[in-house]
Amino acid sequence: KLDVLMWYIGRAAFPTEPAWWLVEGERYRLAQWPNFTELVHDPEDVRMAALLASIPMTASELAIAAGVAAENARALVNALDLMDLLVVVPGAAAPAVAVAPTEEVEQPEARLGLFGRLRTRMGR
Repeated sequence: KLDVLMWYIGRAAFPTEPAWWLVEGERYRLAQWPNFTELVHDPEDVRMAALLASIPMTASELAIAAGVAAENARALVNALDLMDLLVVVPGAAAPAVAVAPTEEVEQPEARLGLFGRLRTRMGR
């Protein structure tokens, strides 16, 4: 499918910088979910997509909120925009709620799901 091709191109074409058509400082919101069942992705991609679905963010803000490297957030924004799944929210202010990186938030093991408990026990 074309979406799969756009996903790979968007992820690989600009590995260390935003795509040339994206304007630095603009906030993006996810307009439509990608079909992750057809795409090779990491769990952090789904987490970042969920954040973009709820709050318009720049790629830098997304990296901080998701607790991922800035390159990963930029690659996701590049791919989603190339797939035409993002909308630009030009007048959006910074997120009203300070979003802490997920890796710094300690959750009791009882609140973690099955896979979260397994990751904790495996040392990840």
